Amino acid sequence: NACRKGLRRGGIRQCADMLCGNWESAPREFAKCRRCRKANYCGKKCQSRAWAEVHRFGCSAREE
Repeated sequence: NACRKGLRRGGIRQCADMLCGNWESAPREFAKCRRCRKANYCGKKCQSRAWAEVHRFGCSAREE
C-alpha cells in the first residue's frame, strides 16, 4: 500500500507500513522515504519496521 491514496478522502495517503494502516488527517502530513520518495510513513517507528521487513528490498533511488 506504499502508493495508496484515498481520492474520496481528498487525496490523503495511508501509512506504507502494512501493520499500521493510519491515514493522514491532512494532505502531505506523512514523511516520504528519502531514497525513493514513494512510500509515506506516519512516524519513525513505522518507517523503521517497514524498512527492516519489506521496503529495503524494493526501494531504489529516484531518478532525477
